[in-house]
Amino acid sequence: MLSRSPRDAATGGSQALEALEHRAEEDTSQELEHEYRREQFHRAAAVVRADVNAETWQAFELTVIQGQTCEAAAATLNRTLGTVYAARSRIIKRLREQLDRMQAAEA
Repeated sequence: MLSRSPRDAATGGSQALEALEHRAEEDTSQELEHEYRREQFHRAAAVVRADVNAETWQAFELTVIQGQTCEAAAATLNRTLGTVYAARSRIIKRLREQLDRMQAAEA
């Protein structure tokens, strides 16, 4: 005949439950903040991208979004290293400015 072994007793009580709930709230809050920032970046990027030369945007995209080195991007685009650095810098500056405008409009 089979017998059941005794069940494990629950431990931790309400403090453990509260800690788990608090942790879940923090995780959700962090996820929402991350998603908000991501959405803001995409909105700003759409505005800036529409306003700049395609090659300038591509230099930014290759180096910042795709993580290529500036040297590799320069080779891919058949441009000088300085041109890639300058393009990336201009796009980053414009993105920051656009994000600032968007935040000011929300306030």
